[in-house]
Amino acid sequence: MNILSMTAGVVSAPRMSTATDGTAKTAFLAECSGGLLALRFSCLCFGTVAAEASRLAKGDRVALSGRLVASAQRSTTLIVNFVELNQKEEEKSDESKH
Repeated sequence: MNILSMTAGVVSAPRMSTATDGTAKTAFLAECSGGLLALRFSCLCFGTVAAEASRLAKGDRVALSGRLVASAQRSTTLIVNFVELNQKEEEKSDESKH
């Protein structure tokens, strides 16, 4: 099994929905520095982590941990089992004004 932990910026507004079994599900995109190019990850959360992730906003800085899964379409998704807000977008804006 693989485990990926990172600090990233949320680059799309989280979309909350319900899985077929009734479990809460939230999807969003996160981006972190990869050197010359930024690395962008599709993130998917379930259950209580989905509820936490649904409160995120585009521009927030977060700590994420989870496992990478691949699909037949040659894409990867981070199945997030931990999300922690590091900095809200509004806080970043307020700091830049000072």
